Amino acid sequence: MFIEIPYTFKFADGKQAVGIAPVFAMQSIEVKGLQPFRAASLYPDKVSNNGTDWSYGAGLHLGWYGEVTDQLAFGMSYRTKMWMSEFDDYKGLFANQGEFDIPAMLNFGVAFKARPDLTLAFDYQRIFYGEVSSISNSNDNDISPCFTSNPKPAFCLGGDDGLGFGWDSMDIFKLGVRYDHDEKLSLMGGVSYNTEFASSRQALFNILAPATIRWHLTLGASYRFTEKDEFALAFSYMPEEELSGTSPSITQAQTGSIYMEQMDIQIGWNHRF
Repeated sequence: MFIEIPYTFKFADGKQAVGIAPVFAMQSIEVKGLQPFRAASLYPDKVSNNGTDWSYGAGLHLGWYGEVTDQLAFGMSYRTKMWMSEFDDYKGLFANQGEFDIPAMLNFGVAFKARPDLTLAFDYQRIFYGEVSSISNSNDNDISPCFTSNPKPAFCLGGDDGLGFGWDSMDIFKLGVRYDHDEKLSLMGGVSYNTEFASSRQALFNILAPATIRWHLTLGASYRFTEKDEFALAFSYMPEEELSGTSPSITQAQTGSIYMEQMDIQIGWNHRF
C-alpha cells in the first residue's frame, strides 16, 4: 500500500507543472512450505511458517508535466527507492537479513491529440529491480556448503549475498488510445510489453513469485453520468508466459517451468465534491 501527499506548482499559464510527494509504504508477506530450505539458512527458524510479517518505509516521488502545443504534451516522473524496514520473521529467507526494499521507478510519457476527440499516448517505464539485493541476487549458485553445521558463507539464505529472485531491471513500453464519443462517453484501449525479468537459470527460486507476464491488453470505457459522478469499466488480459529452465548447481539435470496467465476486471466510481 502506498500513500502519497503531493504538492503541485503550476506555471506558464497552467501549461507547465512540477510536483513533489513524500510516499509512505506498507507491505506484508506470509511464507509457508519452505521447511527443507531451513538447513541452508543463516537463520533457520526465520525461513518459513512464521505467520504474516509487515514492513514499513518511505521514499520520494517527483514529477513534471508540460503542454508543448494544444495537441502535444509530455510528462516525466521518478520515484526513489522505497527504503523499507526488514522482514524480521523471514530474515533467514531474504538477502541482507530480510531486507526487501521497493525499487525505484522512472516514467516518461507523451500524448498527442490527433483530433479533438482522439488522443494517442506512449509511455516508457523502467523499474530498477537490479538495485534491490533480495530481488536481483542470483539463485543459480551452488549452495551445498550451506547445508552444513560449519559457519555458513554469505551467499546462504539470509546472508548479505543470499539467494534472490535473479530479476533484472525491467523496461516497459505502453501504447494507448482514447476516443471521446461525446461529452459523456469515452472509450479507451491499450497494450503494454515488458522485457524479460529473468533468465532460464533463475526459474527455481521464482516459484515463489512467478511474475512471467510480458504482454497486457486492455479495453475500457468511462461515462460521465453527471458533472460530479463518473463511472468506469475496464478489462485486461495478460496472455500466458512460461519460463522453463534448469538450476544445475542445485537440482543438477532436473528441469522445471513456471508460468502465469491473468485476467482483470475493474469497476470504478469517481465523485467530485
